[in-house]
Amino acid sequence: MKKILSIVFILLGIMSAVYVGFYIMFVGGIVGLIDAVRATTVDSYIITINIVKILFAGFVGYSIFYISAFISTFILGRKLRRRSSK
Repeated sequence: MKKILSIVFILLGIMSAVYVGFYIMFVGGIVGLIDAVRATTVDSYIITINIVKILFAGFVGYSIFYISAFISTFILGRKLRRRSSK
């Protein structure tokens, strides 16, 4: 049961990371940037927000995935492996 729940959390993490990181942040930022540039009055605040959304899309996506991976690892009861420095 723990293994199934762990797999479900990983899959939910992947789906939510793709949805939030790619679709909402990246694609939404590009669409918002195009709309802001095509507007009759150019608002620098909206352009800045959309550029920041595009820049942080990858970070947000990875963060969501790693949080779900941490929860999945916690459910399985395994310790996170640390890389040994040589």
